[in-house]
Amino acid sequence: MIYSAGRKKLEKISKVLENGPYEVWIVCDTAEKEYRAYFTLLLIKKHNRAKLFLEILEEGRKNGRFSQAQVFYVRDNFCVLYPWQKERLLDQFYSGRRYSKDECRQICVNLAAECLALGEPWEILYLLLDQRQIYLRNDGSISFGYQMDISRLKAVVSEQECAVKCAGIILWMMEQNQDLEKTMGVKLMQKKLRKQGYCSFAQLIQDIQIDSELWEKKQTAEIVRDFFRRRQKAVLRALQIFCVLLGILALTLLFSQIIAGEFPLQRIFTSSFEKIGTESLIN
Repeated sequence: MIYSAGRKKLEKISKVLENGPYEVWIVCDTAEKEYRAYFTLLLIKKHNRAKLFLEILEEGRKNGRFSQAQVFYVRDNFCVLYPWQKERLLDQFYSGRRYSKDECRQICVNLAAECLALGEPWEILYLLLDQRQIYLRNDGSISFGYQMDISRLKAVVSEQECAVKCAGIILWMMEQNQDLEKTMGVKLMQKKLRKQGYCSFAQLIQDIQIDSELWEKKQTAEIVRDFFRRRQKAVLRALQIFCVLLGILALTLLFSQIIAGEFPLQRIFTSSFEKIGTESLIN
C-alpha cells in the first residue's frame, strides 16, 4: 500500500509494532528515484488518541517545543511520520565495561543534552525515554528512534518528569562502569532520585559535571597514594641508608671529641672567626 504525504509516496517496508489500533512501520519514499529516504510511520486508528497527539503537538509549539513529526490522514487513519535512523538501541550497544570513565561520562552528558535539544514535547520525550527508544551511535553521540507504542502516551508530562526518567537511565549507565559506580556523584544522583530531586535537564547535566570534578580530585589523591605504595620498599631502603649514614657521622664526631677534645667542625668555625677578627685589628 502506498501512502501520500505531500510530495512523498510512502511504501511500507516492514512492520515494527502492532498493538490493537496502533501500528508502527518502516516506510520508504519512492517518489525520489535517485535517493530513497526511509521514515518511521505511526498509524493511529483511535480518534481520541489522534486528537490527544495533535493537542500535545500544539501545546508543545506554544511552549517552544517543535516536533519533527509530520502528520496527515489516510482514510480514517491518523498518520505520524518521523525520520528513520538505523537502529542501535542503547540497551543493546552500551556496556560500561567497554568504555573508560571519561567516555562513559561523556555519553551520559550527550544523552541529557540531546533530551534538552530534541525539541519534542515533553509528553513524547517521556514516551521515548520510558520505552528506551535511545540510539547510541559509534562515536558516542545520542539520537532517538520513534518506534514507540502510542497507547502509553500521557496527556500531560513536565520537564521534571522527563529529567527524572533520564537521570534513572544515566544512573544505570554510570553504575555499570566500575570507575564511576562508587563516586560521590553517583551517590548524589541516587539520593536525588529517591526524592524526585531533578527539576530540569540543566540540573542533571550539572550533576554529571560535578561527578567529573569529584572524580578528578579523587584521582589525584589515588595517584599520590599509589606512587608511595608502589615505591614503599625503595623509600624504606632510602630511609635505612640515611639512618646508617647519620649514625656513622654521629659516631665519627663522638670519637673525634674523645681523641681531640673538641669537634672538628667547631675548630673550623672558630679558626675562621679568629682569623677574621685578627685581620680586622691589623686593618
